[in-house]
Amino acid sequence: MAIIEELTRRRLIQTAALYVAIAWGGTEILVFLTESLFTEAAAREVRRYLAILLIAGFPAAMYLAWTRDLRRTARRIVSALAVAVLVAGVIIYLIPPPEPDGALAVTENSIAVLPFEVCEDRASDRTLAAGLAGAVFNRLAQRDRLKVMGRRSVDTVVATAPSVTTIADLLGVEYMLQGVLCRDGLNLSVQAELTDNNGFTVWAQEFTQVVNRFDQVEARLASLVADGVAVRLGDAIAGPQDRAIDGKALEHFLIGQEYLRRRDKDKARTEFEKALAIQPDYAEARFELAWATADIRLFENQADGLKHVRASTEEALVLVRAELQRDAGSFETSRIAGRLLLSLGQLEDALVYREFHEIGADGVAASRARSQAYYTEAEQHFRSALAANPSATEVRVGTAVSMDSQGVARRRESLRLVLDGLDRRDPFNEDLSELAAYRLVEFGRLREAMERLDRFEALPQGKSIGLWWTQLEILQNQGRVDEKFAKLIEILHQRPELYKQLRILYHLWWTVSGIGMLGLVEQAEELYEAVAKIPNPEHQDAEEFRRMFLAGPEDVDADGHGEVNDPGIAEFVGMSNDEILKTWQIEAGGIAGAFWNAGERERAIELLEALQHYPYPPTVWAERRMGYPMLLAGMYMEMGRSDDAAAVLQRVVTELQAEVDAGVRHHSTVSLLAEAYGRQGNLDAALDMLELAVDYGAYDVYDAGEPAEQDPEDSNWRTQVKDDPRFVQLRSRMSAYVEQQRSNIRALLAQNDIEALLAPLMEPEAQPE
Repeated sequence: MAIIEELTRRRLIQTAALYVAIAWGGTEILVFLTESLFTEAAAREVRRYLAILLIAGFPAAMYLAWTRDLRRTARRIVSALAVAVLVAGVIIYLIPPPEPDGALAVTENSIAVLPFEVCEDRASDRTLAAGLAGAVFNRLAQRDRLKVMGRRSVDTVVATAPSVTTIADLLGVEYMLQGVLCRDGLNLSVQAELTDNNGFTVWAQEFTQVVNRFDQVEARLASLVADGVAVRLGDAIAGPQDRAIDGKALEHFLIGQEYLRRRDKDKARTEFEKALAIQPDYAEARFELAWATADIRLFENQADGLKHVRASTEEALVLVRAELQRDAGSFETSRIAGRLLLSLGQLEDALVYREFHEIGADGVAASRARSQAYYTEAEQHFRSALAANPSATEVRVGTAVSMDSQGVARRRESLRLVLDGLDRRDPFNEDLSELAAYRLVEFGRLREAMERLDRFEALPQGKSIGLWWTQLEILQNQGRVDEKFAKLIEILHQRPELYKQLRILYHLWWTVSGIGMLGLVEQAEELYEAVAKIPNPEHQDAEEFRRMFLAGPEDVDADGHGEVNDPGIAEFVGMSNDEILKTWQIEAGGIAGAFWNAGERERAIELLEALQHYPYPPTVWAERRMGYPMLLAGMYMEMGRSDDAAAVLQRVVTELQAEVDAGVRHHSTVSLLAEAYGRQGNLDAALDMLELAVDYGAYDVYDAGEPAEQDPEDSNWRTQVKDDPRFVQLRSRMSAYVEQQRSNIRALLAQNDIEALLAPLMEPEAQPE
């Protein structure tokens, strides 16, 4: 046949056979080399990408053979196309394949220290084993070549993972260290075993604690184990040297540290005191005792107690400074110095918040300067400790908190620090994940925040109640009623037992309220009837929810003589402003609002004026401390005090604009700034902020962008721009967003039988805790 003769003449058949032979041979050789040098999984990926590459190259080779008689220019064009196909294949091959769901990329020289087991099941031995594992973790993390996985992530995965290989896959580590602690009289020993991510043992050794006649530990078990592991992994550089510590004192110290990690501070304090009773010059125990005491009393209301803790913490700081002069590079000493300084800063802030009405503006300024100096120095020491041990998550959190406490300008930098810890050191750490999620939302990165919290769904045990609650809180604050409703339904499908916690159940009530506020009153009424059947020990709140959000709030008013009728306000009538501020602090803003609603307008303004000097923590975003000044500005306007209102509004604008300039994209920040600009009459700036607000959260979804009716005394700024094309477009976008939420909620109700989903919660034994 003519076609066969033409194929033969152009040598297409020979070229195809040669191509297949070379492709098959080359693939086998490359896969063999990959299997020899890397893992079986990597070899499979090589085989897959080579197949894509060679299949893509086959038509190019055939086309070149067919067109070999074309002119030189045509051959060059075809050759260039063939080369382009091959280069594209090479690029595809070089791009790393996506990791399977739940798995992290394996990091070279990475290791996870698993919880140590015990030979005999004694409570003291179990706690000591946990403390010893933590000490080994700290020493390994100070090795430059090793990358140690964070303890919280390890504990989270180990809790339910079925095998060491599953643990390795989820954590993305190359090695895992296991240990068994045994006791023979006063002597202790650890049987250590290092396994790779395929489950094979690559090193094992037993270490015994040596005790001499002076009862001094000559070499800590933790150092011995860490040195053995480091040498096996090619790091022969000596770790930190430890001075001799009494064996029993060391044991109590390690147990105390483990209790601290478990947040049982009373037991931790007892163990540190026992260690100091045995060895009074045990500096580390003294520092930890000071911190535990400060941490216990930090949240007490009595100023005298806070001052006592501050004095003891300052004494401990003197000792730790002396220790730093002897060994400035010590991880433990730097870590403890950072914690003590951070504690002093927090203590200083706690005191000024309680005494601001007594010490005046100058006293507040001086106290704030002291706390800022503490936070700055704390960050310096935390960074030194973090450089020595990048896997120490508590140090990373301390560094971030110290940075945050220095003002909003440091927030983006602290967010990067937290995300780096999650991505490289401690991916399943709940504290880091929650901190990162809230920060991401404040910078307008809601989707990323939710994805990071969803990462825990890859674990056998799934997400904890704390992570579910964090997601619900974030969606609540963002006004995402439909997404929050979807999350609650997801919980009902997957984890109905979580509704035993009142904080989850309350979110269900708030969501019913939000659905009503979106205008879906009929659907909210039906949901109310279903949810109200849940045997809730706090059931008396249910009707309040219904009254406030479905039927509308009832106004609190005063009688003709100006006496306050609301019994919740009457108790404050005889109190001075200072007394209210001293006792109720930030709640005073709500009390002022109640005074205003009750007709006590001058009293409301006086209380809000006093509250303007309240020293908020530097960690609080401006929009969260500008609500009451905005309320005061509105009161001034209604009372005809325009100059006073203008001064307050300028303060609000200055602080909020500074945060927006720093990168904050939280929708409530920019929407409040839009309101402030609007009240100032700066309508262009108000529309700019309102547009930004819609981009990062659709503004206030409940108002749906509808302007309020014009006040004869104070023209509403939205009414002034109601016909402006920009505002018309924004109202349209906001209305569309609200309608999308309504549509999503209707779809969720149609797809789910809410009564059936709530059925497991109706039994008396299922009552929330």
